[in-house]
Amino acid sequence: FVVALIETGCRPSEVASVTAANFDPGQGTWRLTAHKTARSTGRDRIVYLSPRIVEMTLRLAAEHPTGAIFRTEVGTPWGRDTWVTLFRRIQERTGLKVSAVTMRHWFITQALARGVSTAVVAELAGHTTARQIEATYGHLDQRTELLRAAIRTATDPASVPAADPPPDTASGTPP
Repeated sequence: FVVALIETGCRPSEVASVTAANFDPGQGTWRLTAHKTARSTGRDRIVYLSPRIVEMTLRLAAEHPTGAIFRTEVGTPWGRDTWVTLFRRIQERTGLKVSAVTMRHWFITQALARGVSTAVVAELAGHTTARQIEATYGHLDQRTELLRAAIRTATDPASVPAADPPPDTASGTPP
């Protein structure tokens, strides 16, 4: 459950709702019909999966062909109370302030830091517009090392790729 949160950027309720029927192994996606923005968008939420989550989903869908595929250690589907309890225990043991939503925030922040465009991150996260990403998740101003590297790249002439050489028209070979 936690790995799926981290690698998909999904809302916890979305991960908890995934069934074998939602999985398209050929496309490497989950198609969710009941999700937060379904009413405003009028469309299904397509969640694109990393190879690790595709493999995990294949295994879990085989184990649980009906109902939710993500189950707790005792075999019950994940629910809000379950994930709140899990993250409370993690906080108590580690002292880190984390929650299921923290995993989503981390995914979005990492994608932005790695150069994925705001519009693409918004689509991956299931937002209807990029405004939410820009307003809530950007926080790149707090990533000083990232910004230092970005200014070096932006101002270093060596970071500009060399232009392709012009075609050789003297040899009579078309470009």
